[in-house]
Amino acid sequence: MNLVDRMRCRCCGKELGEFTTDIGYQLPDVVWSIPEPRRPTLARYTSDLCQYGERFFLRGLALVPIIGTDEHFGWGLWVEVSRTDFDKYVAGYDRDGTGEPPIPAKLANTPPGYQDTASVSAQVFFGPASDRPRIVLEPGPHQLAREQAAGITIERVHELNDAVS
Repeated sequence: MNLVDRMRCRCCGKELGEFTTDIGYQLPDVVWSIPEPRRPTLARYTSDLCQYGERFFLRGLALVPIIGTDEHFGWGLWVEVSRTDFDKYVAGYDRDGTGEPPIPAKLANTPPGYQDTASVSAQVFFGPASDRPRIVLEPGPHQLAREQAAGITIERVHELNDAVS
């Protein structure tokens, strides 16, 4: 039995494995808010890339450590990047980008349980072609940035699950 099997929420007694620890967004919030019939005519998107007018987005993964375990809470979030960085990512999409320098970005989703992320800056790190880019939030006062740096408790995992459901 590993440590994650023994981690129980003090609120409900559930083990960590009974909670969702990976939540992803299909599109950036600004694109998702476009009514469905008009969305495909106003934006171009796949499960990894999105262009909305002169705005460019990539989908990545922000990992938040769960304190006392080797596990992470994974947020599949979209980030807004410059056109130059977007084009660079598209050009190297099928290649290993592990050696590439990170690119600056702004979060484009606000997960439930957090205040607005519009002002949250991040760095996007590329890796193997089979992996989504990794999102590392810039240090700052935003709760998600603090949690990514310091980790979250099993009780916070419980709160996030409640916020999502």
